[in-house]
Amino acid sequence: ENRIITSDKFLYDKILNTIEAEGNVKIEDEINKYIIFSDQAIYQKNNEKISTTGNSKAIDQENRIITSDKFIYDKILNTIEAEGNAIVENTKENYQLKSEKLKYYKKEKKIITVGNSKANIYSKYNITSKDVTFLLEERKLSSKQKSTIKDGNSQIYYLDEFTLFTDKKILKGKNILTITNYELPNSDKFYFSEGIFNLDNKKFVAKDTKINVHKNIFGVPANDPRIYGISSSGDGNLTIINKGIFTSCQKRDGCAPWSIKSEKIEHNKEKKQIS
Repeated sequence: ENRIITSDKFLYDKILNTIEAEGNVKIEDEINKYIIFSDQAIYQKNNEKISTTGNSKAIDQENRIITSDKFIYDKILNTIEAEGNAIVENTKENYQLKSEKLKYYKKEKKIITVGNSKANIYSKYNITSKDVTFLLEERKLSSKQKSTIKDGNSQIYYLDEFTLFTDKKILKGKNILTITNYELPNSDKFYFSEGIFNLDNKKFVAKDTKINVHKNIFGVPANDPRIYGISSSGDGNLTIINKGIFTSCQKRDGCAPWSIKSEKIEHNKEKKQIS
């Protein structure tokens, strides 16, 4: 069946129809196009499953590499369950997924992680989440759990759920807080109920917008400039808020702040100007 197992030693059980391999184990599956390495492995011929333990690594024909403490490789379903420091990476497509446990569905071209998960896309976008699904053909990474995405330009996104199309660098999410100049001076905070963001050129459209502009934008550190609106759009410099309300009055109890309402409010970061 074009399956070759090599190791330092074998134990073949004819009754159970199993092979236990130990020491420098290498499994080559020419049909499903896998090479698997491990310290130990058990091949159960009756149900066509291979279990590995210790320094387990699988490589497919697309140079996708899976490593973990142990595997369960199901030849019939063409899946690999990896558990214990599980990592999937593809250097050609420049992505990496990490989780304590994950499952790779080769036929469906899908990876699902279980529990706390981390992803690195293009060595630029760092994602922390839970129970992530990665559809490889669609380049679609998603989770219904609270997630954090940090890009290479000091901007961070906190989302209740997200979908990221990695090839187009398009992010969709719900209940979003994004912070510009994260952990740097002059940081602005944007809150949205829903939004679509281009992580490359910083363009976005969003619903239910709240913006807390950094305090000293107008040279008065005591101010609390903020803009609320029903929707917004913009890029890295200009933000347009529809049906908005703006004030820079300091937040304090018993003080109704002055405000300006308008069908459209523009916030220009470069000019430090609200129009």
